Amino acid sequence: MSFSSQKKFYLLCLLSVLCLLLGSCQNRIDIPSNKNMLMITYLKEPSLTFYNTSSNKIIKNEKLGFVIKTMERLSDDIVLFTKENEDGLFTLDLHTGKIEKIERVGKGISMILPAPELHLCFLADTEKNQIYFFDTKKMKITSKITVGNSPVSLALDKEKKELFVANLKNASISKISIRKQKVIRSFPVIERPSALFFDGENIWVAAHGPYGELNKNLYVYDKSTGKNVKTIKVGLMPVGFFHPESSSNLYVICHGSNEVYEVNMKTGTVNHPIEVNENPYFINGHGGKIYVSSLDGNTLNIINQKTFRLEEQIPLKDGPYIIHVR
Repeated sequence: MSFSSQKKFYLLCLLSVLCLLLGSCQNRIDIPSNKNMLMITYLKEPSLTFYNTSSNKIIKNEKLGFVIKTMERLSDDIVLFTKENEDGLFTLDLHTGKIEKIERVGKGISMILPAPELHLCFLADTEKNQIYFFDTKKMKITSKITVGNSPVSLALDKEKKELFVANLKNASISKISIRKQKVIRSFPVIERPSALFFDGENIWVAAHGPYGELNKNLYVYDKSTGKNVKTIKVGLMPVGFFHPESSSNLYVICHGSNEVYEVNMKTGTVNHPIEVNENPYFINGHGGKIYVSSLDGNTLNIINQKTFRLEEQIPLKDGPYIIHVR
């Protein structure tokens, strides 16, 4: 073997080792075939848990070579996701388990919001202060729009084809016309907004609130004028929403008080909260159940939607985060 061949050989070996250490070369995940399943990601370790919602049991824990930062479904079989500290946008085929890098984006993607009826997916980039329009037919980003400082959450008005963006660092909402692909209005909101929900008329905002005087309310704003039309008291630091289809109730997680609230959007009444394990961080639902991950409590909290009672707390690995319903 020549000296130059030796160098190439050692370089390839080094690259192979780096790929194994960093996980950037992993191109497939072994996915169970069961469809009654949750996929749970972790912020504190590179893992993916598969949980069977029919048997109420963990099917398997899959060790990954990377931490999943954001994840949303594009279709029945395709999931779009990003990795922590990587600039790629990836797809995961739920049928084959194949992972494919399809775009280069910044490392600051904070949220992915699918809009299948528009054949679009919206991505918020907190580092570049931009919203990306991802075309799900072409499978690529087709445009970028600059918004406020550090966009962290998105909500969609399907009828008017408008996108609402919560900007964390300058406490504002940017309203984007999807047709015109530009910001058409901005207005101030409660400090450090963390989540948005659009009820068809108004925009609901969950927020940490100002430093030294943390927030214990939900704020409801008129989508046209930006006027605060309603304030509803909940727990400390509301950070996430879940809304079941055809329901008048909105479910809210408060990670400062470790509680889940049920709020009737029509009357503004609030049900007695459910206490869950430490630092509830993500909420989702399916089949009459509400699922909440406790980032520091290392559990999956399962709530019966009809009775609004805590049914079970499933021990998980360290730092559970996103709950994806397959």
